[in-house]
Amino acid sequence: MKRFLSLFISFCLIFGCFSAIVLADPSSENGEAIEMDEDSSLNAGAVFTVNEDGVLTGYSGSNATIFIPNNVVKIDDFVFQDNRYLTTVTVPSSLKEIGDYAFDNCPKLSTINLPEGLTKIGNSAFANCKNLNCTIPDSLESIGELAFYKCEKLQSIHISDKITVVPFGTFTYCKNVKTVTLGNSIEKIGEDAFRGLPLWEADLVLPDTLTIIEDYAFCGDEGLTSLYMGDNVTELGVYSFADNKKLESVRLSDGLIQLGACSFSGAECLTSITLPEKVTILEDEVLANSLVTKLTIPDSVKKIEYRAMASMTKLEEVFIGNGVSSIGNEAFADCTSLTTLYFSKGLKSYGEDLFKGCDTSKMFAYVYDETKAIDLCEEYGIAYEIVDKRLDPVEGLTAEPAGKNKVKLTWEPVEGAVGYLIYGQKNGKYAYVGMTTLGTTFTDRNALDTDYNYYFVFAYEYKDGSMWAGKGAPYVFAKGICPAVANLKAIAQKGSVKLTWTKVPDAEGYLIYGIRPGEKYALVGMTTLGETFTDKKASTSDFTFYWVFAYHRDANGKMIAGLTGKYTYGKAR
Repeated sequence: MKRFLSLFISFCLIFGCFSAIVLADPSSENGEAIEMDEDSSLNAGAVFTVNEDGVLTGYSGSNATIFIPNNVVKIDDFVFQDNRYLTTVTVPSSLKEIGDYAFDNCPKLSTINLPEGLTKIGNSAFANCKNLNCTIPDSLESIGELAFYKCEKLQSIHISDKITVVPFGTFTYCKNVKTVTLGNSIEKIGEDAFRGLPLWEADLVLPDTLTIIEDYAFCGDEGLTSLYMGDNVTELGVYSFADNKKLESVRLSDGLIQLGACSFSGAECLTSITLPEKVTILEDEVLANSLVTKLTIPDSVKKIEYRAMASMTKLEEVFIGNGVSSIGNEAFADCTSLTTLYFSKGLKSYGEDLFKGCDTSKMFAYVYDETKAIDLCEEYGIAYEIVDKRLDPVEGLTAEPAGKNKVKLTWEPVEGAVGYLIYGQKNGKYAYVGMTTLGTTFTDRNALDTDYNYYFVFAYEYKDGSMWAGKGAPYVFAKGICPAVANLKAIAQKGSVKLTWTKVPDAEGYLIYGIRPGEKYALVGMTTLGETFTDKKASTSDFTFYWVFAYHRDANGKMIAGLTGKYTYGKAR
């Protein structure tokens, strides 16, 4: 046998084969070399071609289990593509890169150890490996298009904080994935990236760095129950969250400009959604088949396209913003519960079969005088009332923490208002919070203290015995926590500094933080005995800076710190 191998290698060298032919040089899962005797069957019959740069450029053999040679830093493009034998691959810790199509269409491959230190997985590297289940390392810096396409046995997806783009089709139809961890640096999620993950059950919180979600990115992820996105997202592609059949609540980005066609179509459990103030077009079937009951279309929207709200069978009431100039064909088709419409001033054109499948004899519309909306109502047989003007939106709306589970809202009075309606969004659900006729303040005494509460205030009046709500205003938000400590003072004493402050509503105690000379910002102490604290370690030669935070404990006993107040400083005598 040894004589044969010697002759074979000599033959390759004579005829110009300058790559190293590595036979039976296996590695354990942690990349350490395994010594083999002459009779070892590990890698028996396998031939690896590794160049002088440590790149595995070729392989031949019919082994089910192989060990990639030590010191390989890259598996080149196409090396194992269409291999019908491989079931288990062990790679060394030296591996940094897996090339394009490296393991594409290896139908029996079920196990591969991807080591910490791996930085790149190429396009379609594991595409169509329908039996593969593996762990994606935190060291990964880039991942290619279709990298894990149709890896039907993959159960967990981890996107590291080093990855900024999840490209086209990366995890499409990985239908057994149950958990997904998204890194905090993602800026773009590409087309089809997470499409068709029906077993992924989660409340999806997208990273604040995200700006673009492309077509079909989360389409058909039937386990998702809620969606929260930061305000840097500007674009949602077509069908981006379509057919998410368990999606109940959505918080869209305030920066959203483009809301793609069918982006939430088929969201059969979605009962409420707030459209951002920068969206300009409601594209084809954008909310079709959802269960939203009331919908406010902001003034920023110029066009409502084909079947944008079609088959929203629970939709009862629609406020159409003053910016809407055209409404497309079948926009409200099969909205069988629709009874109340508020039309914009700016409507100039509308399409055919607008209310196809609806009983327009049960509808009532509020329209502005001398507008196209009157023609629309008369054409479709909708009863209407001409109104001069809805009340103006509230201005100067603010929200401030007011104590444990309390948020205080204040605003400026609206001319003609007899009272104000307060709505809020908590835990992703939009609902009525309260109302007042006693001025321009309101305290929500059921506010969340561990997450933000979003508030909307509407002035209202009565016309013919019915309550008429005014225009919407931008929302505000706050947590139900202790307000900032006020009147914080530092009094120099012999060998200490005494701090005093004003009592904070609902405070159960106070945390004192400080920066001592030559030290970093750190906890100095705490007290539950009143509104004073004596720092007995204060310097006598230089100032110590102090901050005091009121705190309360939630229902689970967790300490919730209040807002940051002004600092003070002092030194001991």
